[in-house]
Amino acid sequence: MLRRPGKSPEWVQELLREFTKPPYFLQFSWSNLQGKQQSSTEKKTTQAEPSQSPEKGSESPVSAPSQPSSATLSPRPEQVKAAHKSAQSVYDTAPQSVYGLGAKPVYGPSVKPARPGNSHSEIGGVTEMGTAATTNQDSQLAAKQTGLPTASPQTTAAPENERSWQAVLHMHGIPVGLPTAYGWNVTRAVDLGGAVRVMTQKASYTLKKTHIPMARVAFLQQLLTYVESQGFTRFAPFQPTKRNKYSLSRGDHVFYATQWLQGRQVTFSSAKEVGWTAQTLAQFHELSRGFEAQGYNPPAEFDLAGMLRRRSQDLHALLMRAEVATQPDEFDRLLRDIAPALREDADRSVQWSDDVGAQSFLTADEEKCGVCHLDVIPENFILRSAERVYALDFDLATFAPRVLDVSHLLRRSLQRQNWSESVAYECFLQYNEVRPFTTPEYIWVQSLLTFPYRAWRTAHTRYRMWKEPSQLEELREFAREAERRKIFLQALANQIQH
Repeated sequence: MLRRPGKSPEWVQELLREFTKPPYFLQFSWSNLQGKQQSSTEKKTTQAEPSQSPEKGSESPVSAPSQPSSATLSPRPEQVKAAHKSAQSVYDTAPQSVYGLGAKPVYGPSVKPARPGNSHSEIGGVTEMGTAATTNQDSQLAAKQTGLPTASPQTTAAPENERSWQAVLHMHGIPVGLPTAYGWNVTRAVDLGGAVRVMTQKASYTLKKTHIPMARVAFLQQLLTYVESQGFTRFAPFQPTKRNKYSLSRGDHVFYATQWLQGRQVTFSSAKEVGWTAQTLAQFHELSRGFEAQGYNPPAEFDLAGMLRRRSQDLHALLMRAEVATQPDEFDRLLRDIAPALREDADRSVQWSDDVGAQSFLTADEEKCGVCHLDVIPENFILRSAERVYALDFDLATFAPRVLDVSHLLRRSLQRQNWSESVAYECFLQYNEVRPFTTPEYIWVQSLLTFPYRAWRTAHTRYRMWKEPSQLEELREFAREAERRKIFLQALANQIQH
């Protein structure tokens, strides 16, 4: 946790509470939501409270005070890469981080795509959670240890004797002799999709083959050591080898291990869990300020205006491609239909990013910048105990303004909760507890959320990388949420402007 000074006088605390409240329209919407929930509860007093399901698209009940003060909010447990210069051109246009798919890694703000035949939500009967995951048996054990509800039932894992630990390592391209470098006497290995859980008689570890170079692993290890010295401990520490190395190279591949963290994956369908995730990200960013590694330091990512401009240009080119198609398919036709709205959003996003105050903020923030996670997806965050979310998989982390992590978290959670203002309120509230958001930061969040990222990412993948049937449904989902998204963005824009 952040170190806090001695208690201030009451009038100072009250003044701080006033200045750190999220935008008023979020407070107002939150109060209305609470009123509706109370009314609904009165009509269903004989019914048990529904349990939360972390399935994509589900909307969990949100409990909030009518007076949205940080002093009265008490969350309770509920079902909860800056790039190398040589890769910069890829980062500017490619929206995804492609790991283990036979493609060059893309560094920077990104999401991991669902390539045909691969699922990032469930592989081999085990839910992937970055460097930590739980099987059904593990999930039940975690529930007993922490008092947390378990996630929704997963497919039963294959029997242990069906696949040896050597076979699991081989499947991930990990040399079977690699555990000896750590001094492990392996008893079992579990496929996590993007990594392997290695179990010994004494402890469990996460072993991963990564595309990042050893110098970047060294940077990450120094970073996590630094933030731990500042009071941030919500991460899986790197595990050193017997020779005190934090990464190993075998041929063209790099491997590293971290300690295993027991818990369950967070769900972005819960406003409370989104808030707890925001708290972890906010503390990590703030306590990383002033860090500088000895040796390699990745380039900072502060050219947000340039990034949005390049993405906007790419989107315009993709829309033109759909419009001139001589034999358009259903995806092409749908993209044509929503093209005017996409162009309008992209252009407006660039206009927001040209704000003088927003540009000045980035210049000042870069002087003593913090580090962003930049891979904000549910798989990379686990709930270990009530209200305590741990971050995993820092492969993309680099120096950047915190608005990047905020916008990633908000966009993905808002999509799951139909652009409900309560999600944004909870997220901003937690960030404001660590460091109050400024008007320029709200402008950057507005700009990043206004850009039609989901439609651009889907079209970019289809036209420039590969085609698959799910892309049409992804574009349909974007079109279905357009009205709610527009209402939310307009409300936030009005609040910022006034």
